[in-house]
Amino acid sequence: MRFQRPLLAASALVAIASHAMAAQSVRGRVVEVTSNRPVPEATVILFSDSTTVAASTRTDSAGKFLVRAPKIGRYNIRVRKVGFMGGETGIMELALPEEYEITIRTPRVTPVLTGVKVTGQYTRGFEWLQGYEDRRRAGIGQFITQDQINNKNSQTVGELLRGYIGVGVEPGPNGWYLITSTRGGRSLENSACLMDIFMDGIPMDQEAIQMSTRPVDLEAIEIYSGPATVPAQFKKQTTGSCGVVLMWTRVRNVRRGEKEKP
Repeated sequence: MRFQRPLLAASALVAIASHAMAAQSVRGRVVEVTSNRPVPEATVILFSDSTTVAASTRTDSAGKFLVRAPKIGRYNIRVRKVGFMGGETGIMELALPEEYEITIRTPRVTPVLTGVKVTGQYTRGFEWLQGYEDRRRAGIGQFITQDQINNKNSQTVGELLRGYIGVGVEPGPNGWYLITSTRGGRSLENSACLMDIFMDGIPMDQEAIQMSTRPVDLEAIEIYSGPATVPAQFKKQTTGSCGVVLMWTRVRNVRRGEKEKP
């Protein structure tokens, strides 16, 4: 039997067909919407609910992937890649013994500035500092200063977060890390809970943060390992139950008495 469900992402379609196999799994392909070209190195994440990761993998050079569910149940798949809108399937009932075949079509995101010419340099000021200090004085959450970041001398953001209370850092696909909540002692093998990441107040994809940010670029970090402690302005409607990590990039100006470095 073959049927289709619309993806949550715009212009994305999913076609699903099942046939007998020895285990519940999803095999598929990720392609661009307009050109039908394969999308390699896309992250494919299998969720057992809105925030709990059951398994993850990467597409190969032909855009193909295979992800296996740990047990019979209801799942959905989300696709993420920098430069693409991504996509999400509807809820799939994975029952033993079955394999689901899907094709996920995702639009490419092309930033366009029409009729605008911008010259100069943007320098983020200290507008974020007041909120940071207020939250720090309240004593809710964990706060990592620039000195602590420098002293830890980590090579990646994932390694930097390792060892803090309520934060799990586990190897993910293609060399980057899954930053998860360890509330309740859950591990990747027993479903991981991905934390939301904000950079300078803007929600960001975990992979994008780790690919583009070095620890030495960070001024401060805030960690809120559970939903009860997350500041209201950083809560998401669809996620947030796994906690939030707020990252603030470095600021150099006269107020801090720092000299500009190459």
